[in-house]
Amino acid sequence: MTRAAAIFLVVLSVFVTARSMAHAQGMEKNQEVIPEGRWMFQAGWAAHTQREGIGRTGKTASLLELLVLDSADSAQIEGAVQREYRRLDLLFRIGFSDDWNVTLEMPYVWIEQKSSLSKASGGADVDQQIERLSSRSISGPGSLRISSLHRVFFRDVEALSWGYGFSLPLGSPESPYAGRGTLFLDNPFRAFFTFVQYDRFFLSVPGKLEFSGEFKGALDETFQDLDGNSVTIHPGNKMVFWMKWEQDFGPVFTSLGWRMLQQRASSIGPDRQNDKTKENAFGFKLGLGNLPKLEKGPLAFPYLIYFQYEKTISGFNVPMRSEAGIFLKAYF
Repeated sequence: MTRAAAIFLVVLSVFVTARSMAHAQGMEKNQEVIPEGRWMFQAGWAAHTQREGIGRTGKTASLLELLVLDSADSAQIEGAVQREYRRLDLLFRIGFSDDWNVTLEMPYVWIEQKSSLSKASGGADVDQQIERLSSRSISGPGSLRISSLHRVFFRDVEALSWGYGFSLPLGSPESPYAGRGTLFLDNPFRAFFTFVQYDRFFLSVPGKLEFSGEFKGALDETFQDLDGNSVTIHPGNKMVFWMKWEQDFGPVFTSLGWRMLQQRASSIGPDRQNDKTKENAFGFKLGLGNLPKLEKGPLAFPYLIYFQYEKTISGFNVPMRSEAGIFLKAYF
């Protein structure tokens, strides 16, 4: 198979999968293939606070307005609500061959919801909203993600990889399902995904330009709603695209990137929900390590320690995030 044909088939498979399901949303997913018999371990601690969001009109609004089920109810509530997220990410990757890797990702999440809400007017439905958004904290495992990563080709100046996998929610909802405002530890839906990544290397710099995309299709789940009824949720499918530039300055590692997320609206039975999501985020990394020395020969302990920052810059129906974290990547 020629290189052009391989690229066409991988891109076509992702496109057809996304199109066929379009009618039926952490740690960056870098799809780096490692050699046979080697292990890669990555661990990181990241945190952010949500006080505002970008509402359904595309304008910045308080987090309260984004989380309340009925926008008319938010006008009958006084006070504010915010959420603080802390996340421990663990990733293990093993090279079964030079062209096939398997990855396991296991996050642990802490969430604290702080509320000073009170009712200005309204009835029992407003009381129910305030109770749902009352101060509380939860913690537990997020979604377990297992993926199979395959190298399509690798050249001195370019590489292409693709893969697929599934994720399983390990935690449970903290409260009855209430749409996007429900306080989940992580994505509460079982899901499958497929991804593709293209890298262009610039040896004289040295640097790398990376393009990657992922399609995730979630499966239906049944929850209890605020009224105690059993409801079946048909979650919207998600597409995520990354583009970034990486460059080494001796032992110093830098990265600058942009991420775009789009998620279709979910539905409860035949009723479509108003929770379609878009997000554009900017991010950068600054690190220190010995990975560039691998170009000259083997190392006993290749590693990279880096600081990562990501900020929401635009979107629709999404919380505003300014997330910072510290990560370690090592090879064995």
